[in-house]
Amino acid sequence: MVLFWSNFGIEIEIFCIEFTSGKKFMLTGTLKGDLQYHLRNGSIIIRLIIVNVAVFLVYGLLAVLCFLISNSTITAFLSDNLMAYSSWSGALQKPWTVLTYQFFHISLFHIFFNMLWLYWFGEIFILYLGEKKIFPLYLVGGVFGWLIFALAINYIPALSNGAANSRLLGASAGIMAIVFGAVAIRSDHELRLLFIGNIKILYVALISLVLDLLAVPQGGAGTYFSHLGGALFGYGYVKLWYSGTDLFAFIDTVKNWFKPKSKVKSMYVNRANNQREEKLTDETQKKLDDILDKISRSGYDSLTQQEKNFLFQYSKNS
Repeated sequence: MVLFWSNFGIEIEIFCIEFTSGKKFMLTGTLKGDLQYHLRNGSIIIRLIIVNVAVFLVYGLLAVLCFLISNSTITAFLSDNLMAYSSWSGALQKPWTVLTYQFFHISLFHIFFNMLWLYWFGEIFILYLGEKKIFPLYLVGGVFGWLIFALAINYIPALSNGAANSRLLGASAGIMAIVFGAVAIRSDHELRLLFIGNIKILYVALISLVLDLLAVPQGGAGTYFSHLGGALFGYGYVKLWYSGTDLFAFIDTVKNWFKPKSKVKSMYVNRANNQREEKLTDETQKKLDDILDKISRSGYDSLTQQEKNFLFQYSKNS
């Protein structure tokens, strides 16, 4: 993994407060209160990070306890029921693991770099496409990553010997779906890499996949193929979305089933109002394109306060 910061500006706090959630990160004075506030009001990226870190800490504390009492029953049970299996029989016996593995980490460096990538690329994705698609993309990208992992382990001869014992954990596949989703949206968006300088996100994403590929002979096949699966899904999803096909459109349909129906019936259509709304939509799109071009050229800090407010409102309504 590569440590970087975004061209939205060095001051992370400004970006988080003014754009991501549209609400200041209020501190209540207690850890419990702060977590409750962020879970209710924070962006989906912050909530995903909180859940991943919480699972990591709980498992870590239990691992310490098991070590002290010389009994690993608890951690073994959690691993068996949270990690995803490469074998089809294991997946059929515990189908929930294709979801739970995406929130399960046991290594500090693993979760640290995963959450770093989730935060930065998630913010880039939200900037251009809003945050409504992040959670389903994370989950389904993770499931697709597991599927490619299982197919590779079971059917590639050099890997199939360990099929029964291979298991998958970590948010990497879902995060790679977000990473390559961001690449599909704006591949020329630049990141400012530490010690290197500006580099397009396309190159950062491809380099990460190449590094995973080089680790395959050292036992990194599971990591590579799950990352590859997530990347393919994220990239494909966004390209389909731009062509007019939204794979997650059914989510809005299901939500509408549970929304109370309005008792007010529309009796006529005001043509003048419709024309005005179409004009406003065209103006909004043009303004958005101009702002995104400005960010790509000069970074987020180059925006005026009015332009930042416009981005926040647009993201909130996306």
